[in-house]
Amino acid sequence: MKLLTLNKRGMTLVEVLVALVIIVIMIAALVPLFSSSYGGIFVAGRRSSAKFYVQEEIEKAIAGDSGTTANIAPVSDIEGVAGAIVELEHEYEDGRTVVIKTFYREQPVWLQFALEEYKAFKDDDLIEIKVTRKGITDSTATISYKTVDDFSSAIPGTHYKATSGTLTFAPGETVKAFPVEVINYDTDPNNTETASFTVKLSLSNPATSGGYSALTGFPSSAVLHIIEHIPES
Repeated sequence: MKLLTLNKRGMTLVEVLVALVIIVIMIAALVPLFSSSYGGIFVAGRRSSAKFYVQEEIEKAIAGDSGTTANIAPVSDIEGVAGAIVELEHEYEDGRTVVIKTFYREQPVWLQFALEEYKAFKDDDLIEIKVTRKGITDSTATISYKTVDDFSSAIPGTHYKATSGTLTFAPGETVKAFPVEVINYDTDPNNTETASFTVKLSLSNPATSGGYSALTGFPSSAVLHIIEHIPES
């Protein structure tokens, strides 16, 4: 019986060159594929990040956050339902954009403080506290305000006068203000340290005409700092 034997001779130079050519061709074919795949992964990651940002901003808008950059447009009728289109467009690194539109089935009005913190000196007499309206602006809207004396370090009647009332936004108005009177109280002349007292401010009972939904936005509470003394430098 004749046994098969392997040819143990080495590869010729021609065979080596052919093998190298084949390897180079395979690498040349695979590199663009892998590059495209990795590029696609990075682009998808940036797109996902942009989408997450846009969705987060839209959710802020729906929740009444006045700091959001989303656009809110009222819609009188979508298949028999009134509401608002909340939309935001965001550009990511390669110049393309992500646009998300969400239909919010109510036509909302958000009323909130313009700032989270306000400052006044004790001899300012009055400080205007601004409240803003966001969302639907073609109706009348109201919001109640007050100083929350129990949660303030300032003493009503000593550092400020307690106040409460209702702001009314006429159609088209987006900013209103209410005054807080600051009392120019006596201070210790020997005190050289900066001193301040805080007054908590609160909004409640938002309402609007026209069948819209009224909500307190962010921030719905704020702090007024009454500054007593600033040492000379």
